[in-house]
Amino acid sequence: MPTIPASRRLTADERACLDGRRRELRAALRRVPATDESEAKAVLVAVTKMLLALSAGSMNERVAEAKGEAYLGALDDIPAWCVVEAIRRWNRGDCGAHNYDFAPSPAVLRGIAEGVKLVADGQIAALTRLLAAEPVREFSEAERAANIERFVALMAPRPPEAPPE
Repeated sequence: MPTIPASRRLTADERACLDGRRRELRAALRRVPATDESEAKAVLVAVTKMLLALSAGSMNERVAEAKGEAYLGALDDIPAWCVVEAIRRWNRGDCGAHNYDFAPSPAVLRGIAEGVKLVADGQIAALTRLLAAEPVREFSEAERAANIERFVALMAPRPPEAPPE
């Protein structure tokens, strides 16, 4: 059970705000190319722009279509906003040890986009824990000092008991 100090208990407005953000993130993660046509189009647009910017030569329409299908197949369960962020990270060189002179393969781009998605999943989990947190009693300084004193007394070495006769 997650806990929170009683003095930091969330107000009703704070709870509503955090719950709203959690719902927004969940909704954003549910919209994926496999089930949403606008998401599929957004992924294709982002991938096409990336391929055009990072292509070594010219592409004809058939090659562009085949590449787009390969990327969409690899990214059909990843929200478009995660793909866009993954491409931004790629363009910045923020994806580890790769050759950034070329476009990432569909599998590599998928891995980067999954990392973006995991951050959102982590935020949802953190918000859920915070919203479920139960307030715990806080002790005053005097109570803490008394508890420490009792603990020290309990831990102090005691003389061995005499064996029974």
